[in-house]
Amino acid sequence: MSGRATDWMFYLAPEAWERYKLLDMHDDLKQTQRDASYARARSTETVEMLQENLSRALLLVHSLTEALVRKGVVTREEIAAVAAQLDMHDGKADGKLAPGTVAGTVKEPERPLSPQEFLGKLEKS
Repeated sequence: MSGRATDWMFYLAPEAWERYKLLDMHDDLKQTQRDASYARARSTETVEMLQENLSRALLLVHSLTEALVRKGVVTREEIAAVAAQLDMHDGKADGKLAPGTVAGTVKEPERPLSPQEFLGKLEKS
């Protein structure tokens, strides 16, 4: 509504103007409530998705760790030592690793290795 229309409504019909403003505020409140409800639903979906992804990642990490220990490739103590080293990569010894902290620490080869080259490197190490 333009400023001029509000001026005459205010002077000629103050009760109608008050009612109009109350209805307008009520509409704003309802829209805000709808927006908040939608945002709550989306954040709940996001949290559930993150929990699902975390659960799957935990299962994978624990499975790999257990398989390596059972096969005698590595001991739990060695895993703990490596974890302690990596823990400091983000500058804090807090039992966590900030995402992306160690990304890029492994130098990529100039060209992809063939399966035979890759296996040959594994045999040498």
